[in-house]
Amino acid sequence: MVRNWLDVYSADPSNIVDHFHQFGYVAGFAKSRTSFMHLIWFACSWAIWKERNDKLFCNKENPPMKLLENVKLLSFWWFKAHDVSSHYSFYMWCQNPFSCAGIG
Repeated sequence: MVRNWLDVYSADPSNIVDHFHQFGYVAGFAKSRTSFMHLIWFACSWAIWKERNDKLFCNKENPPMKLLENVKLLSFWWFKAHDVSSHYSFYMWCQNPFSCAGIG
């Protein structure tokens, strides 16, 4: 779902380290785009970790669409923390995060 949101498609390696590198270096993008993709990857990892803990410790489970929304919101917050002068809204981020990051 995240790749669909980003309009980026690739196969999943079975090793987590390879997955991290492959997700960041999809199609040989420039370093700025690679860093951006890694930010998204970390947001996904954090959202999955939090979901796992909610399910394990609180017996609470969110639908996959909610997880995607969490990834979008978390990545937006992290991006805004890095680029506080950014004037883009969360809605714009959800529509085209690459343009908001200036790499679209």
